[in-house]
Amino acid sequence: MLQEVLNAVKFQQVKTKLLSGKYASHSLSYKQQNNEEIIGVIWTEDPNMNSFYNTMNGCQKVVDQKLCQSLYLVRAAEVGNAKNMSNKIYRKIFKGRLKNCHIQPNLESVYFLATYHSLVNAALANELTIEGKIISLKELEEIICESQILNNCSLLQDLSVVAPVNSQEQQSDLDLNEVKDFVVNLIETQCFMERKNIIENILNKFVNIEQSKIDSIIEELEGEQKIKNITPTSKLDRQLVCFIPSY
Repeated sequence: MLQEVLNAVKFQQVKTKLLSGKYASHSLSYKQQNNEEIIGVIWTEDPNMNSFYNTMNGCQKVVDQKLCQSLYLVRAAEVGNAKNMSNKIYRKIFKGRLKNCHIQPNLESVYFLATYHSLVNAALANELTIEGKIISLKELEEIICESQILNNCSLLQDLSVVAPVNSQEQQSDLDLNEVKDFVVNLIETQCFMERKNIIENILNKFVNIEQSKIDSIIEELEGEQKIKNITPTSKLDRQLVCFIPSY
């Protein structure tokens, strides 16, 4: 379904099976628009930790072989605890590198993809009509691009595939470095803060910022070792974040 959407919004070199072996079908890659960077995506919701371990091993091979410049893990399911080998590999790849990110998709995003998938199937079967006219897949893709309806899908926003329709200008005017400085100063003042309280403070200060941007900023600050998540196995909004002094 994600591959169909990437094709619709005219991304280049969309290829499946970035991973090799048993879990290849859970992965794809594509070329980022306006530059030569290859983006890799792994999407697995299998709750079995052995399967997750094998998937993380596959991700490690992708990183080692430099098959992409950025790697995204899309997963709403648990990622294990610090004692699991799978979690150790996960943290090494997606918590220690700035360009790699773990995205937790919401159900609304899945509805977007599933609905478009149904439209694609209908178009391929010549069963999709508008005002009595049969719509081809190419025409469907053009309609989707022109309407920008997919720009409201938060998962696609997090993957930098689309930008929110109503906030493109607002986001361009927002200085994300200012937000990062605010977060660092906030946590330094408090020493320890729950993630949900950090997010609430950011939203009160910067009313136009998207949730996906906040998550990215927190991940970047962790990668820059300015803040640290000291309870990674807790629920996301209850995770405790501390300030890391620089000497």
